[in-house]
Amino acid sequence: MSGVGIFIVGAFVTALVGIAMGLLVWGAIMDGRRRAAEFSGAAAAGSAKGE
Repeated sequence: MSGVGIFIVGAFVTALVGIAMGLLVWGAIMDGRRRAAEFSGAAAAGSAKGE
């Protein structure tokens, strides 16, 4: 395989891994926001009940 071919394959793999890591980070951020919203909603509901 030529040097240019190896470079293209390496760039493709790097882009693929970057996209996968970005999706994982985005999913973790979204999960954290959802959990924070559930926690604050539960805290507000608990305080409204007089607990």
